[in-house]
Amino acid sequence: MKKQNKTSKKLGQNKLGFSLIELSIVILVIGILVIGITKGGAIMNKAKVSSAQTVSQSSPVNFTNNLVAWYEPVSVSSFDPDQALDGVTITVWNDNSPRGNLDASSDDSATYTEASINGLPAITFSGDDQFEFSSNAFNQRQYTFFVVERRSADNDIRFLNIGDNTFGYTNGTTLGSSANNATSTVSAFVAGRLAPRISTFVSDSVSRRVYNNGVAGDSSVPGTGTEDTTALNEVLTTTTAVDNINIGNNSYNGDIAEVILFNRGLKVTERNEIQEYLSKKYGISVVASTN
Repeated sequence: MKKQNKTSKKLGQNKLGFSLIELSIVILVIGILVIGITKGGAIMNKAKVSSAQTVSQSSPVNFTNNLVAWYEPVSVSSFDPDQALDGVTITVWNDNSPRGNLDASSDDSATYTEASINGLPAITFSGDDQFEFSSNAFNQRQYTFFVVERRSADNDIRFLNIGDNTFGYTNGTTLGSSANNATSTVSAFVAGRLAPRISTFVSDSVSRRVYNNGVAGDSSVPGTGTEDTTALNEVLTTTTAVDNINIGNNSYNGDIAEVILFNRGLKVTERNEIQEYLSKKYGISVVASTN
């Protein structure tokens, strides 16, 4: 009888021992899977950035005349490597145009976001930061601007500010705000719609126009409106220097991924090519503009 009790006790200990071993194995397997998933995610992110770098390098931006400045997030030369880390403050956004002499600087708190629009990096603005660069490249010139952005706040604050009352508007040139004719009912921010978008702004000898993901919004013929709707190419007749351009704004909340600036009114075919490049890179659907 005693022998049987000892045997039963021994079997019970073995059963408990095997359970602990099995539990340890399960924990080990889970740990391996977690590490694998984490590393797999990092590999996927690197692959996505690498693919976006290839798309950027072969983009029509490099081959379109009158490119003044190009701020984008995936090139190795875009940011200081010590700052290109998730959540770290960015002080300089480097100009990746061929001349590359208009680096934009900030003394504020805009931060690098590792995975934003389409999982690619972007600069996150929290309402009290902006990047600025000095340039007279747009004095008495027409222009075409492209901006990829996604708002995170329910407001209509602009995301691009050019000069101080020198481009036609009483409060300076404000692109991206639904509060004035710098945008339109198409491209203006709509409350509750926080989807990313590609905004294109054009000012040439015909009109000033805005496009949201390729869709045309309002247009205005130069010199035919009130001061609030004076076309940006009024700058063609002014001698006042444009001394600064700001990316972001002291009240803008959201992510800005890419800004491309030309001091020429691009042809519709050129605009469509660049909009298509941005569409492919950021996974944003666009339609071909027709004017």
